[in-house]
Amino acid sequence: MLYPELSIGEYLLMFSDARNAFSDACVQQASECGRMYCEKSENVYRGFVCTAIENAEERILYAYTKPEYRRKGVFTALAEHVIRTSTRGIRVSIPEKHPCFEAVDAVCARLGFRPTENLHTYSFDSSQKAAWQRVKAARRFDTGCARLQRRGCGVVSFAEADEGLLRQIRDSHSTAFRNPLDPSAFFRHPSKKLSMELSFAAVKEGRLLAYTLYSQPSRDAVVLEQMAASADARGSGAILLPLVRSADRFFESGYAYCFFAIYEHNTAPNLIWAKLGKETSFEGKVTHNYRRQAALCLTTECAEAKRLRELGREDEPEVLCKV
Repeated sequence: MLYPELSIGEYLLMFSDARNAFSDACVQQASECGRMYCEKSENVYRGFVCTAIENAEERILYAYTKPEYRRKGVFTALAEHVIRTSTRGIRVSIPEKHPCFEAVDAVCARLGFRPTENLHTYSFDSSQKAAWQRVKAARRFDTGCARLQRRGCGVVSFAEADEGLLRQIRDSHSTAFRNPLDPSAFFRHPSKKLSMELSFAAVKEGRLLAYTLYSQPSRDAVVLEQMAASADARGSGAILLPLVRSADRFFESGYAYCFFAIYEHNTAPNLIWAKLGKETSFEGKVTHNYRRQAALCLTTECAEAKRLRELGREDEPEVLCKV
């Protein structure tokens, strides 16, 4: 069996029946910053996998097996090939209610992936505009925004922001903003589908305080990808400005659906959105995450472990090499 790289042309030709908006977006992203492989035997294409390389990790974005070859180990073999040929840690994510969840969970266990922190994913649609207005009034969001603006805070969409502000957002992962998230890929790669219209930043005297960052993976759906406040603005309520403005813009713009996700350890936001869900019919679900080290990473870790053992510091390799 062969596992050659898959070109976009081969994807369009050999997997035309399997195409959808999500698979097209994943293939485009893989072509920009990742890899694509197919399982092939005697010019028969059985399935493919595409990945995205994100700093120290490689994420499996999408995998597909033709119906006649399912349950024959195609995804397992493709995942193994990604592991063997990668120098990074490998990550896989799949919603708990996905029809292939049990199969992917079993493959991850078999290939040495370990479960990591789950994501809680929420969604709402444009029919909930009245509910959003009730929540805003009950929680006095407009009053809070007005108070922030009286203190000199402003809010601007990415589409209207100047280059200086956009640079502050792009570089916020490596500056005094101390962003635990890295938004730069959304500016570098068109496949990320950054929505400049729906993304907003809170500023004061030209300095970035907080922002919301949205993508638009399809014509009628948007995703809140990131929501972050600067280290010295956390707890000030500054995030309220872009959060409320983005939500208002969503309901004004005619989009049908909005999705966003929060890690389990962020208990306060999850409690807030769970409570809002009861008021606005937000739909929640759980996405499971898995990680493992690639083959080369494991080899490197063994060498590093040996070196540190000789120095009497054998507790460090797990931290140094952890992905």
